[in-house]
Formats: sequence, structure tokens, C-alpha cells
Amino acid sequence: MLAGPDNLTIIVIIVFILMVGVAFAIMDKSGILKAALARVVRRFGGQKYVLLLVITLFFMALGSFFGIFEEVVPLVPLMIALAYSLGWDTLTGLGMSILATNVGFSAAITNPFTVGVAQGLAELPAFSGAGYRIVIFIVFYLLLAMFLTHHARKVEKNPQASPVFTEEQATRQKYRHFSADSIANEHKGTTPALIFLAVCVVLIFATLFAGPFIPTISDYALPIVGLLFLVA
Repeated sequence: MLAGPDNLTIIVIIVFILMVGVAFAIMDKSGILKAALARVVRRFGGQKYVLLLVITLFFMALGSFFGIFEEVVPLVPLMIALAYSLGWDTLTGLGMSILATNVGFSAAITNPFTVGVAQGLAELPAFSGAGYRIVIFIVFYLLLAMFLTHHARKVEKNPQASPVFTEEQATRQKYRHFSADSIANEHKGTTPALIFLAVCVVLIFATLFAGPFIPTISDYALPIVGLLFLVA
């Protein structure tokens, strides 16, 4: 396969996937993602339904823009613990994390795998046609947000209405000491890293959206994005 006429494209895709995987493994092990989530929780802690919508959007964006899928699994216990602390259940925690990521992955805007790789193999301009996909993303987000909000309110009023009320009692005891403040304090030295990560994310978005309009960038969009991920 690597000796065929499309060998360069295949090699670029393989290297890109490796770079993205390594980048998110490093960010997870270093605690950067947990620190970012803890800051979001502290910022919207007094408005829990706003927090629910913000976190859902955050995880949807990871799937839609960056093609993150199973990489968010290490963050799921954190979201379940947060749901418990806000009076919700396990399903709410799963809904605003792993479900949101999967919905975002399905409603991809610039997902490097389902959009970037596919358009590269089809010899289309990188990440072209984003307008339609943005509309789809918004519709999916609104539907998911309404579903999660309805479920969270129902469980908050009557915890026994949760389908997993009995099964999750032991898990609630495990996460009863959850605190966003403690997580933020554990990673309080990550501010410079978060700023640098934000700059790299801006550059990634600039590359993704400039691709359809600048042919030179379009040709090298995947390796540029992969390198930025690794640097971040």
C-alpha cells in the first residue's frame, strides 16, 4: 500500500494520527485537561445548568473539531463526580462527557479523521463545506442540551427517578469528596501551559479554516495541524 501512487498521502495520514494520539496522551498525563475542566467548573460553579451546557459544548467541540473519541475516557470519572456534587446522577455525568464527545464526533465540523482524511483521499479542498456542518453541529448541540437538561432536572427533583439510582450508590460514596478547587490547586502551576495550549489551538483553527481558501495551506493542512497538536 505504501508503494502505491497515493503513498505520500497515506504516510502523512499515519504520521498525523500518531501525532494527535501522542499529543492528547501527554496532555492527559500532565493534568492539563483536568486543570482546564476544573477552571471551567470554578467559573460556572454557581450556575449549574449553565455549567452543564458549557461542559457539554466543550466535549462536543473536542469530538467535532479535533476528532477526540475514546481519549476522553480518563475524564469521565471527573464528570461523574461533578454530576454527583451537583445533585445529578451517573447518566448525567456520562451524557455531558462521553455522549457529548460521541455526538460531536458524529456532527463533525473539522474532525481530522472523518472530514480531513476523507477529503484528502477524495482530493477535495481541506475542510471545505464547513458551513453546512456548522448548522448540523448547532442542531445536534441544542437537541443534546435539551435532553440532558430535562434529565438533570428530573433527577434533581426526584433522585429515585434515575434508572441507575440503586446501582450508583456505591459509586457515590467513592466520589463523595470531589472538589474542583482541590483539582485546580493540584495543577495551579499549569497557567503558562494552558496559555501556550490556547495559542496552539488558535493556530490549529486558523490552519483549518484557511485551508479551503489558500491552496498551499490546504495541501499541508494535516501535517501542520498534527505538528501543532504535538507541540501543544
